[in-house]
Amino acid sequence: KDDGGCDDDGATIPAEMINDTVVSEGIKFQIGPSANGKQNAVSCSGQTVALPDARFNAVYLLAMAVNGDTDATFKVDGRATQLPIEDWSGSIGRWDNRVFQDDSLNSQLDHLDAGFIKRAPLAWFCSHRHQQDGSDQVYTYSYLFKYRLDAHTGAKTLTLPNNPRIRIVAVSVVQDENDSTVAALPLYDDFTGRKAIQLIGN
Repeated sequence: KDDGGCDDDGATIPAEMINDTVVSEGIKFQIGPSANGKQNAVSCSGQTVALPDARFNAVYLLAMAVNGDTDATFKVDGRATQLPIEDWSGSIGRWDNRVFQDDSLNSQLDHLDAGFIKRAPLAWFCSHRHQQDGSDQVYTYSYLFKYRLDAHTGAKTLTLPNNPRIRIVAVSVVQDENDSTVAALPLYDDFTGRKAIQLIGN
């Protein structure tokens, strides 16, 4: 617990809460070793990863960002796809939130922060995380998200972005015909582009 570090504060995903495999919507990810001192995630710095000699039409990533959300470009055989990589902790959604001028009992309402729901598929979550001293940080959730990259049979390489804030926990190649079916409309609320609500005085 005290030799890892998902973020700048040394917090970590609780190893005892994650299985050897994570399955999300039928996509199976093999998780690295969780014993003390073992390396089990990759910090992205432009590495090139060899893809297996197999039949597949998609590359799936089990990933997270640290120290805030970030965008990055991944490449499969040079074909670029930009993805928004979500932070591994914090809120993944909320309603509009009231913000007051200060912390006093008589504080006036200042504005409403915009609600949001992050769009990346949530593959795994836990209701706490570990602090650097090994203690549980309860109700501070930790997440892993699933991302898809189009590929073609015979694709040879996956090139990671040069963004060390992105951590790749697992990669799977899949021949998945179900991905050709998509929802005609969002299946849950979409607050994309929602703005803060400013109040107008009388």
